[in-house]
Amino acid sequence: MGCARWTTAGIGAALFALAGCGSASLSPFQPSTPPSLGTSHLSPTPPAPLPSSPRAPSPVRRVRLGRLSIAIPARWVVGPATGLPPAGSTLAISGSDGVQVTLQFQDPVAGTFFQLVPQLPKPPDLTANPWNRSPFFTETWAQEHGMLIARVSDLSGSGTLYQVLLRAPADAAGTAKAVLHSMTLPPPATVTQAVHLLLTKPTPGAAPPLATTQAGGAGWLLAGGAPAGTQEPWFLFRTTDGGRRWTLLADTTWTASKTFPDTVGVPGLLFWNAHDGVIVQPADAGAFLIVYRSTDGGRSWRRSTIACPSPPVNTQPPHLARFADGRLILTAQLMDGMRFQVVSTDGGRTWNS
Repeated sequence: MGCARWTTAGIGAALFALAGCGSASLSPFQPSTPPSLGTSHLSPTPPAPLPSSPRAPSPVRRVRLGRLSIAIPARWVVGPATGLPPAGSTLAISGSDGVQVTLQFQDPVAGTFFQLVPQLPKPPDLTANPWNRSPFFTETWAQEHGMLIARVSDLSGSGTLYQVLLRAPADAAGTAKAVLHSMTLPPPATVTQAVHLLLTKPTPGAAPPLATTQAGGAGWLLAGGAPAGTQEPWFLFRTTDGGRRWTLLADTTWTASKTFPDTVGVPGLLFWNAHDGVIVQPADAGAFLIVYRSTDGGRSWRRSTIACPSPPVNTQPPHLARFADGRLILTAQLMDGMRFQVVSTDGGRTWNS
């Protein structure tokens, strides 16, 4: 999903502030009926460098935790399942050849939804990993101090996060890979299911930063992912049927052009017709606001900045409003306690106090 390194190791670290946009509300986007969820299981078949058709060791037994299961050698020791806050379970498995496997399922923290949906772009440090052609968000199969380490995560359509963590000595690689190939997991969530989950499913901790707006029969949702230092990935979704289906329009690409939000700072979002809209984000460091303007419904954006008398508060979204005469009013809270307001009469191209 470069510059920032997202890994499933950071899943529990996302703490966010809820962001609104003007008078926009999430309620118009609540799905009227839950999305249809499948009941079949998927088995990943990662390509090379892993063996193309490994065979599970024999004799074997299948271990299950919720809707997650793997096949392991019968001689391996399976510990008791224990609770995993806030709602979940974990199971530890030990092999006589030094392989250690942990199975987990739990309600995900808010920031993990879009990291785990397979239809969304993955971080640059993972896209080169051949495992990413499987349906699962996985970290690279890596070797560390003579140990092979693998991690597989799957966000199901019902909102449960499943994880398999594996450590194995290098001389047990064949067995470890066979175990991973034996996994069965629920079908991963679609983009629409993940958006519905984000809008409706209670999550532990703080909510992710969200901004929503509606215009011209469409609705947009801007959502932040897990931050890495001062950087944060952002995803813009659109619906044209009242929230029943969502598509991804734009996302952070970690390029030098910086034509879409890529830093921490809770944004404001406003579209005033089906084509024209702006995103305004407080700078993480510095006395300025970042403005992104779109004229094609959110597919592409142009960046500009507005100087402020003092640094803006980056945990509060700038407020955007449009009057009947076409003027755009932008109001931001500054760290010195003052409010900063500017006006645009040309659709967000230029701003004046």
